[in-house]
Amino acid sequence: MKRLLLVLALVVGFTFTTQAQSASTKKADVAIEQAAKAKVATLKSTLDLDVKQVKLMEQNLSQFEAHKKQVMDADISATAKSEKIAKMETYRLESVKQILTNDQYNQYVALLGKK
Repeated sequence: MKRLLLVLALVVGFTFTTQAQSASTKKADVAIEQAAKAKVATLKSTLDLDVKQVKLMEQNLSQFEAHKKQVMDADISATAKSEKIAKMETYRLESVKQILTNDQYNQYVALLGKK
């Protein structure tokens, strides 16, 4: 009987922990998506993006920020984090190059340089 109660308590505890983590993950995902939309809204007017480009840029930025958060939360050295994020940024810029026209991409890179 004690074992049954112990197992039941562990299952309930695990369930609550999993749900709490899931809720916080969803909140973080929503925050990342909102931040990406805000950044792209600014880029839309600056770079004169069309509807398709806006959607693709939002996806690109959301995915990058989500992966960046995973790397930052990972239990690895600061050097390894920096290296991974630098590689991810290079890949992200290559994919942005596929989304934007040459003129838009050049403007985008110039905007990044001003930060």
